[in-house]
Amino acid sequence: MNQDSQFQQKQDFKCKDHPEKPALFWCKSIDCNENRIFCLICQKQNKHIKHYNGDVFSIDKLNEFLIEKLKSSKGFISECELQMQSTIKSYNKLISGLQYKFCGLENKINQFEVYQKQQVLDSLIRQDEFMNYLKHNLEGIQQKFQKTIDDLFIKLELHLIQYQITDQQIKLNQNEYQKGISLNIKNEQNEANLNI
Repeated sequence: MNQDSQFQQKQDFKCKDHPEKPALFWCKSIDCNENRIFCLICQKQNKHIKHYNGDVFSIDKLNEFLIEKLKSSKGFISECELQMQSTIKSYNKLISGLQYKFCGLENKINQFEVYQKQQVLDSLIRQDEFMNYLKHNLEGIQQKFQKTIDDLFIKLELHLIQYQITDQQIKLNQNEYQKGISLNIKNEQNEANLNI
């Protein structure tokens, strides 16, 4: 990156606390509660002093860091996909085993030998034990897993991704939101009129 483009990048970022000043630094500390992109005044005010070494960089290095982090996100996504595929494979194996063992026997039961009927009886009686085991163990794990995924969705702010939404989409969303509020107000007024 040449000096002109470095200077341009610095000029593009403005400090939130001092909008008249260009942002010269950015912070990658996960524990930082200050503005992540900041100016020289903020730096002189020691707003990032507790984590300055190792976590605060020149604005020139921001794009490089973002690209690196975006690439590592792809690895995380791939890992999540592999874990989900493995889980689905295990569920499918369990389901197909259960289907093979317990489904479609109703029509064949009259043709079974005594020892086969005894095996079916033992399996069906143990099926209740298995269902209780499944209910107590697997459902609890599934609920924890679901909660973990839901919590991760919120912590990663995946519901707040605005940088990939166009200005036109934002405007459309705002208009639709206002229409929804207007309809809600009209509905409340209509209900109030009906109750009179």
